[in-house]
Amino acid sequence: MSALFLKTPLALAVSASLFWSVAALAAVPSERDVLPAGASPQLYQLTIDPDLQKLSFQGELTLDFTASQTLNELVLNALDLTIIDASIDGNKVDTEVVAATQRVHFKTPVSPGKHQLRVRYHGKIYEQSAGLFVTDYSKPDGSTGRMLSSQFEPGDARKLAPMWDEPAHKAVFKISIIEPKNQLALSNMPEQRRQLLPDGRARVDFAPSVKMSSYLLYVGAGDYERISGRSGGIEHGVVAKKGDAVKGAFALNASYQLLDYYNDYFGVQYPLPKLDHIAVPGAGGFGAMENWGAVMYFEGTLLLDPQFSNTSDKQEVFAVVGHEMAHQWFGNIVTMQWWDDLWLNEGFASWMESKASQHFYPQWHAELGAVGSRNYAMFQDAQETSHPIVQPVRNLEEANAAFDGITYSKGLSVITMLEAYLGEEAFRAGVRAYMQKHQYGNTVTSNLWQALAQASGRPVETIAQDFTNQMGVPLITALRAECQQGNTTLTLTQSRFGLDAASKQAQQWTVPVTAQVTGQAAARAEIRGDAPQTMTLPGCGAVTVNAGQTGYYRVDYSDTLFADVVKAFAQLPAVDQLGLLKDSVALGYAGYSDISRYLALTQQLPVEANPIISTDVVQQLEGFTDLYRGLPGEQAYKAFALKKAQALFAKVGWEKQAGESDNTSILRSSLIGVLAELGDQTVISEARKRFAASQTDKNVLPGDLYGVVLKIVGAQATAADFAQLKTLAANTSNSTEKRRLLGALASAKDAALAKQALALLLTDLTPKQFGPGLLNRVALEHTQLAYEFYLANQAAFDERLDPLRRDGFDASLLGSARDVATANLLRQKAAAAKTKPVKTAYLEAAAGIERRLDRVKRIPAQVDAWLKTQQL
Repeated sequence: MSALFLKTPLALAVSASLFWSVAALAAVPSERDVLPAGASPQLYQLTIDPDLQKLSFQGELTLDFTASQTLNELVLNALDLTIIDASIDGNKVDTEVVAATQRVHFKTPVSPGKHQLRVRYHGKIYEQSAGLFVTDYSKPDGSTGRMLSSQFEPGDARKLAPMWDEPAHKAVFKISIIEPKNQLALSNMPEQRRQLLPDGRARVDFAPSVKMSSYLLYVGAGDYERISGRSGGIEHGVVAKKGDAVKGAFALNASYQLLDYYNDYFGVQYPLPKLDHIAVPGAGGFGAMENWGAVMYFEGTLLLDPQFSNTSDKQEVFAVVGHEMAHQWFGNIVTMQWWDDLWLNEGFASWMESKASQHFYPQWHAELGAVGSRNYAMFQDAQETSHPIVQPVRNLEEANAAFDGITYSKGLSVITMLEAYLGEEAFRAGVRAYMQKHQYGNTVTSNLWQALAQASGRPVETIAQDFTNQMGVPLITALRAECQQGNTTLTLTQSRFGLDAASKQAQQWTVPVTAQVTGQAAARAEIRGDAPQTMTLPGCGAVTVNAGQTGYYRVDYSDTLFADVVKAFAQLPAVDQLGLLKDSVALGYAGYSDISRYLALTQQLPVEANPIISTDVVQQLEGFTDLYRGLPGEQAYKAFALKKAQALFAKVGWEKQAGESDNTSILRSSLIGVLAELGDQTVISEARKRFAASQTDKNVLPGDLYGVVLKIVGAQATAADFAQLKTLAANTSNSTEKRRLLGALASAKDAALAKQALALLLTDLTPKQFGPGLLNRVALEHTQLAYEFYLANQAAFDERLDPLRRDGFDASLLGSARDVATANLLRQKAAAAKTKPVKTAYLEAAAGIERRLDRVKRIPAQVDAWLKTQQL
């Protein structure tokens, strides 16, 4: 599943434990909320008859299962299902559905051996993206269309039928759907038979699946069209609402590329005859879901509109398709035993999407994106609310909370580090052996370590376990470097990087460190314990620690060594430049060093710097303005940041140049947005001018400029601008355009217009699933306003939120505040929270406000002092 936590604050909840020992991990299984042992499924034959208008369905289930022991009764998972009748081996049985435990009890003894359960029942169709759900959209003729889709991870397949809804209970599924009139039914496998019914609908039977976990099921139907082709021995398709499938051409080509690449990399062939990528209107707390053979995406992560999509969208589409297709191996062919090891799915899929992007589009520099992902993970991991990558998960709420930055981004980063430590070929050999041995089965993390150790001949377990079984971020400090006879002796020490007292508690890792003298070969060493250690590097000169940026650790330098790094900065590889910048600002924010170190590096940024690095720098410089609000030095600092951004913009301008890189296009868009935020009236005026001209000539505003220009118009909107944007949103049937127009309305800086934007969230103008995300957008600028609106309309927003996202959702709204009172309110909410994920959400939001207030006290003064030393 592709998460949205890097883009929105919706995925807030993470484990609140400070540390989980190996012994604790071993003890967890007895505490899991799982079904009783003694029976397992073999074949589900399931017929679904949906009524999209009444939001209900009828279901018929024939389930072949095997009992390994005598059972007093058969117990399965079920939620929001009404049982009509049931029988086991032809004998009618009484049933009891217990909502509190999400289980159905079939009250009859079951003897060891093979059995067959038959059930007829009713179920619910939801308007949130959990279980079987509908999403509405505007058609070109002005009418409203409705599609059926499904999302069953981590535990919502129990809303579709009584079943073993746990990843270890794999079985074959044979799905039949009563297809609504004028719609196309879809499932994991190809259509096998179609039978026209007397009422004009059709019964569509799909081929039996391979053996798989219940959360990978897909059931859907809609006013679809499909573009397709064959590659790698299977049929690939992109399915979208009529008129939109052509927008999936880039994704379809990516599917061709990635299948061949993954088949080769994993050494196990994709086993299904087809792979559909299904674009669904709407939004949820995730971007896409890896249902085997029928990957579901919300439209924005799959389709590219030539008029409204930009280069960042194109890169995201490739990354998300790469992520979901990687799951067809890591997750689908080999599945984690339980949600404790979710990272085996999500960390590897995140890593493979980056690896595939670098393979097919090296000009995008995915290695720089990986540094950004690592930085995000370290931010999460340096707080008391973090958790180990491998964490105890007891129930569905905790499983849902596990889809966070640690699982995805730290997982990606640790895999990157282990591949660099073992070597690319040895690592790949280990992955292939793991895949071959465990295909169609379930695993735990230790199975992977064993495969990697056997393939590489190296004791990878110690390093791997240090970084997956304990939370936290190592801090490697370079104390001194001494040049002798053409070599450098580098002295390092290890401690712990943290953003709060709990996360600074002493902890040790075996850290594989790579260091390099500028222009020389790299050297490697394993740093253990807290005593100073030395390593020898070829050559003499400025030293970069974590050269290549594959390690999961922060790096600090003595003043002398940092001064050397500043002088050599322009000569360093782009990936090391970005790593140094990220570490410097993180250490400055956390109080380990002065923020002037970061500013000194930005002054050395070469004119020809990689556009990704320039983008990162201007966004960070603009970000400092948030700390300056109302302070005496605000205007002077803005003038400095404005000058830096204007100098870069002078080189790229408004118009795309022939032969420019994709990343330059992204830089242009970023610079326009930053300059507008910094108050550059020339840019704001030009954005307004281009938007006005685009109303009569769409070509005036190409996709790479549309989003940023629209955001500027929305943020700076007058009442007339707001009314125009609202009218455009009401009249368009283009999903991408509507989504961006609604986002622009929610970005209004004017408080009166923000109130109007809030009111629109509960009208027909705003698709229900967009409402929570847009509410968060308003909260970024108008926190109290958005929070009060939420409190006044909480029931309406609960209807728009997935059930597991409702409690604690207001933490995402209040987290943008800048006052002690709100931080205290959040801590009060945390104290009253009934569950660990909700408690964590409130604690993280409170800590974020407190850190912001601390930075306001320190950072502007440090920046002011540095500015006085510069001749700018």
